[in-house]
Amino acid sequence: MKFFNKTVSILARFPGVLLRVVLLMVIASAPVYFALSNFAVFEPYLFPLHSLQGRVRQVMPNVIVGPYPDVSLLTNLRHRGVTVVISLLDQNLIYEKSLIRRENALSSQLDITEYNTPMNSSQPSNSLLNATALTRIQEILRNHPHDKVYIHCYLGKHRAAQVAQMLTHSQRSGNDLAVRSKNDLTDAVLR
Repeated sequence: MKFFNKTVSILARFPGVLLRVVLLMVIASAPVYFALSNFAVFEPYLFPLHSLQGRVRQVMPNVIVGPYPDVSLLTNLRHRGVTVVISLLDQNLIYEKSLIRRENALSSQLDITEYNTPMNSSQPSNSLLNATALTRIQEILRNHPHDKVYIHCYLGKHRAAQVAQMLTHSQRSGNDLAVRSKNDLTDAVLR
């Protein structure tokens, strides 16, 4: 309380200080906002971040999960027959929004159908957002039974792992979308 009172008394003596502090904060945050809103431009050069990405792996005969596909991975997936991509990136996150835009442009060039089904890795799978996404993913897979599908988040370790777990769990409970056997859980590194 004493600190608060002292701060208020200092600001009262210098009324323009608060305005200057706020203005300085806005100016200082502008480059950060610019960098995050154009994350797709900087992302290819963030090598340490790429080392944290998970592996591309096949969880069903027609479903592959993994990290955000750069140009070479998406092109490779297309050559291997992938015609549908389900992105778990969230457009409400400023740094993921630019990645979604870049992926949409590349997907349309490669004649890949793109679905954006946002999930949040900090929420449990039964949260409203994630449960809705998982339901929508099942629906997309039902609508594309003969298409090869790539499902990804950014790192390919959290949200994509939740989806892979859901697909494996649905097999155990008898759902027709699930993995048929443990042999279907092969690691297929496509790089």
